[in-house]
Amino acid sequence: LLLGQSTDTQDAEGKVLALTGDSDVAPGLAEAGRRADLLVLECSNPAGAKVEGHLTPTEAGAIASNAGAKRLLLTHRYPSCDGHDIAAAAAKRYAGEILLAEDGARIDM
Repeated sequence: LLLGQSTDTQDAEGKVLALTGDSDVAPGLAEAGRRADLLVLECSNPAGAKVEGHLTPTEAGAIASNAGAKRLLLTHRYPSCDGHDIAAAAAKRYAGEILLAEDGARIDM
């Protein structure tokens, strides 16, 4: 599965991909990501720089944990995340595998 590229067909072999855009903590996010093999959440700013309408890494970790997602991919990070270990922050609330999105990355399902 290629994220960020359009393709005519994708064979996800029964895997579940859940993807959000800009969001804030909302009751439906965990339900939307329920049992996802890969849950893609934005985390624009570290906890100390919370901006309304965006998740922090800790909030993203909590959502992934509540969803029972197998893996969490953190994306849409603002420069305020530079110098912060956002994976470690998410891991405070989520025990699964945490990936950081990068331009051009390919994520196997």
